[in-house]
Amino acid sequence: MRYHIYVHGFLKNVVPPRFRRRPVSLESDAPLTVYKMLTAMLGIKTLDATVLVKGKIVSSEYALQDGDEVHIYSPIAGG
Repeated sequence: MRYHIYVHGFLKNVVPPRFRRRPVSLESDAPLTVYKMLTAMLGIKTLDATVLVKGKIVSSEYALQDGDEVHIYSPIAGG
């Protein structure tokens, strides 16, 4: 299965260097959930990220499909 990963914002500072450019194709033999992709593949230890697939926000349990375009955004904060 192949996914196209885009990492945005300060999260580029915490992912492996190859994920800092856009897009990056990620291949997996088995289907991945968003949680598995964030923690195992990208090394993001916190789930304080907003993940969009097909332009919609998805939960950590979302099962990625072959060819999905995944956008990962830093948490939004402000006052």
